[in-house]
Formats: sequence, C-alpha cells, structure tokens
Amino acid sequence: MQHVISIPSNSDVYRAYYQSREFTVLSDAYAIRWKNKAETISSSQYLFMVMCINKITDLPIYSYKNKLGGWNVVKNKPIMLPVKNEKIDFKFMDDFIAELEAYLSVTGLKDTQLTKKEKFALENYDSLTWKEFNLEELFGKATRGKRLKSADIDECKSFMCGSQEKIKTELVKGTNLV
Repeated sequence: MQHVISIPSNSDVYRAYYQSREFTVLSDAYAIRWKNKAETISSSQYLFMVMCINKITDLPIYSYKNKLGGWNVVKNKPIMLPVKNEKIDFKFMDDFIAELEAYLSVTGLKDTQLTKKEKFALENYDSLTWKEFNLEELFGKATRGKRLKSADIDECKSFMCGSQEKIKTELVKGTNLV
C-alpha cells in the first residue's frame, strides 16, 4: 500500500500520517485512500488532509484507556476542508503546503519574521470558506491492518541486516523495521 493515510486504532496517540511510499499497516491501525478515482490527490493535498484529520483524532480526550475506536467511529467524524464554489479547494491545499515548505526551507526554522506574502496568506486564512466532509464518503472503506506472522519477519530480513531473533526482539520492543 502507498499514497494512503494511516491512523492507529489502539494507541494513546491517534495521529494520522500520510504514507507516500510502500508500507504495511499492522493490526492496530488502518489505512484510508482517496475514494474518487476521477480525482488524483497530490502529496500536498494528502498532507493537508492529515492535518485536518488530526484535528479530530489527535485530541487529549483520547488515551490508551479512553480509546478513539476503530474506523466505525472515525468514519463518521466530520473534518473541515477549505471550499471554493462549493467544491473542495485542492489548489489552496497545494499552495498552502508549498508556501509552508518554502518558508521552513528558507528560514531553517530560525527566522520568525513573515514576508508580506506570508502575512497576507495568514490574514486570508480566516476568511476562507470551510465545509464539513465525512471521512468515509471521501476515502471509502478503511483497510484493516494484518497481524505480523513469522513469514512476515522472514520477509523483513531483506530490508534490514541482522538475525531473525534480532528482528523479533525489535518487533517486541516496538521498534520500526523500515
């Protein structure tokens, strides 16, 4: 799977992530992919949507004891997306992420002085029209993660150096394999 958004379903942190490269979702997470095949979603648009999804999933009210729940709960939570002429404003998403990336690149995170163009963009941010969208209507059904088996561990050996025992140990500790 790639070009999807992954969201944990059994965690104390419910932060969504855009997965631009090939990856595997395990049993305590799920992945969602843009549903409308007629529209191609850019990486910047996915990143923007992740930010919007995190506004409803990555909240302090959720914890390991008070779980967010799986896709059956999340799919009905509305996210707010910018709209223009009653349609999702994908161009704004691309422009917003491009400006943010350019700003961070140029400043190296050291300069907090905004340019006139950046100030203008921030001032106009509040005047944007936003609309609620249902996650399942936008992304369709979620793909549930799978349980990791011994065969999967053998397959992982091709991606990293070390013995099968080392890989099993790292998995038990929760260390990322890739």
